Order: sequence, then C-alpha cells, then structure tokens
Amino acid sequence: YGAYRNDPSANPGLPVGAAAPAPYVNLVDPGFRTPSIWKASASYRRSLGDRLTLTGTLLYTRTTDDYMYTDRNLRATPAFTLSNEENRAVFVPATTIDAQGRTLNANALASSQLGRVLELTNTGDGTQYAEILEGTALLPRGIALTGSYTHNNANDNTTFGCCLARTSTTFTAIKSDPRDLSGSWGPSDTDFRHKFVVAGSIPLGWGVLLGGRYVGTNGRTFSAIVNGDINGDEATSNDLAFVFDPDDPTTPPAVAASMRKVLDNPRNVARDYLRANLGHIASRNGAFAPWTERIDARLAKTIHTLRGQSAEIGLDVFNVANLINHNWGAEYDLPIGISNQNPVVQRIPLLNVVGFNQTTHQYLYTVNENFGVLQKTGNPYQIQLAVRYGF
Repeated sequence: YGAYRNDPSANPGLPVGAAAPAPYVNLVDPGFRTPSIWKASASYRRSLGDRLTLTGTLLYTRTTDDYMYTDRNLRATPAFTLSNEENRAVFVPATTIDAQGRTLNANALASSQLGRVLELTNTGDGTQYAEILEGTALLPRGIALTGSYTHNNANDNTTFGCCLARTSTTFTAIKSDPRDLSGSWGPSDTDFRHKFVVAGSIPLGWGVLLGGRYVGTNGRTFSAIVNGDINGDEATSNDLAFVFDPDDPTTPPAVAASMRKVLDNPRNVARDYLRANLGHIASRNGAFAPWTERIDARLAKTIHTLRGQSAEIGLDVFNVANLINHNWGAEYDLPIGISNQNPVVQRIPLLNVVGFNQTTHQYLYTVNENFGVLQKTGNPYQIQLAVRYGF
C-alpha cells in the first residue's frame, strides 16, 4: 500500500495513461461518541380471581448521539435552489445538469482534489414509546387464552444501521441538504402503530391438544421519493418527492393529469398521505401499508411411555388461512422499483426525472401513476409434522 500511495499510477485497475481518481475518504469525527439509549418501563398486574390476569405495561426509549455519516466535501451552500419545490437545495451548478436531468456528484464537491469525504458522526436521534395491555384467562375444561394489544410509536431522523458509509446517505430519505436531518424526522423505518395477538389452546381429550395463534398488525411505513439524484449528493433514491398539487395552475399539465389519477385511484393506499402533503415536499415515512393478519394452528397428541417418559406428535400449519384460500393470509407491500433496495425500508418513486429546463432551472418529471398500489407478497402456508420425545 505504501507503493500505491507513492505512485498512484501503479494502482491495480487504473487504465494506462489515465489520471488517478480523486480519493474517496472515510473518517471519524474527533468528537464521536458511542450512542446512548435510555430506557424506562412500568408495569402493573392485577389478578381477578383465580382464572383471569390483566397486565398493563408502559415502555419508553430515548436514543441520543446515534451514528450517521456526513459528506464533509459537499459544498457549503447550494449552487441554486428549486423555486417550484419549496426551494429545495441543489449542490451542482445548473449548467452541469444534462438534458435528461442527470447530475454528477463531482460537480457538487467543495474540493476537486477529493471525492466524497464521509465522516462518522452523531447526528441521529430517536424516541419510542408503547402501551401494552395483556390478558390471560384459564377457562373451564383446561381451555387457556392469552391476548395482547400494543400501541407503538417510534420516531427518528434516521434508522441507518447497516452496512457501509455510502448506505447511510442512500437509506435516509431527506428533503434538501443531506447534512440536515431535521427535515427527516418522522416515523422510524421499522415503526408500527397497532398490533393484536391472540393465542389459545383447547384439550380435546385422549392426550390431544388443539392450539392456535392470531397476529394482526398495521403495515410498515413508506415514503414518496424521486427516482433520480436531483440534489447531486450521489444517492439516487433518497430525495423525498415534491407532491405537485393538480389544482395549482403552475403545475405542468401532464404532471397535474397524472397526479389526479394517483389521488383518485381507489387502490392507492397512500392517498391521504399525498393529500396531506400537496404543495410540499413529502414527509418521511408518513404513509403506512395496510393491516396484515396471520393465523397459525397446531394439533398435538401426547403419548405416555415407560417410566414417566412421553412422546409428542405435532402437526403445525403456519398461515392456515392461506391454506383455505390463496387470497387470505397474504402480506401486501408496495412495489419498490429501485434496485439494491433495503428490504426493511420502503421508499416508493412518485416522480421520475426525465429532464431539466436550463431556462427555468426546474426539473421535468413524469408521475408514477401506480404509486400506492399494492402487490401481494408474504409467505404461503406451511405444514410441519414434528415428533418430540421427553425423558
């Protein structure tokens, strides 16, 4: 490596006669701190007779100094702003944006002698709280039931936790300047609001036990983004989309017509999210995919053998509703449409960059008219036969 630094032309992979590229740098903030997580919980349990128990739990978590990467070689101030998109910052000069609306990150850098300079720092922040109500009932004839309801709320300005420095800027949706995460505050990428769980078992006699479980929860969060790098920070899927109002006379006619189709589409689960952001840059993770449900069932028989030992034969059916009807028990997610997408994070293109107007300094877009339309995913039913011997 010392030889490579002394003579960059000797670096493997560098074409003969080509100039050495500007170095890509990773560094650590001198004041970097280990993130801190503060947790608090309180629980109250009350037994109502011998058969019913109720438990209430409160949970709170506060995360400070969470880690994030910041590009220290991005120019200090924007080269210009998009006047028709709430003055969104663009860090490359308008003259360097081609007719197709493509930007080059090298034109957004403060120093041409360096490439991206990503510094590990502590700009992440988050909170989470949850209320949980649980109940357990022991009914006659050995019937047992448990149930719980969870109301959860998790918010942060970045849910980055994997894997490289570049992925931090790719996986965190931003409104304007990628160094300013204040506009990214919103529901966490893994947030959910409501969850029900019900489980029970019924002895059928002759050592046979029938059990089941129901889990229902609202879907994951997602954001409306631009398919393209409009601010020049090198990430092509982290810019939150400006939600053009079709009734605004300044909205281009083709965009307005497409936006009306999107807002009027009854299959679009994000219509309320878009309407709440009309005329503004969309909020991060402001929409939720619909409710998902799953039912699992288990039938088990215990056979007593010698000296207190026993064998259990079990039949498990996971996602049993899907066994009955292939349209039941499915999860419905939104088509991502972006390659190399984090499976936990959903940012769906609302706008596609198709050009740039050098006169008005405005991007030209087409609208994804299928925004918010679901596709069926999830695991189909599974059947498992198991034998367990206890001694």
